[in-house]
Amino acid sequence: MEAEFISASQAGRELLGTKELLNELKLRVREPMPMWIDNQATIKQLESKKRLL
Repeated sequence: MEAEFISASQAGRELLGTKELLNELKLRVREPMPMWIDNQATIKQLESKKRLL
């Protein structure tokens, strides 16, 4: 689960850098910029922990 958070954080930073570059090139950027993340492993892990409580 932690790996997904780290990856999403890194992807977000790269997305912001790309947005800044496109703005400097005077290219239009659609906002909000979607970021698709597969959260199924995290959801399953949280659901299994909920059953244990």
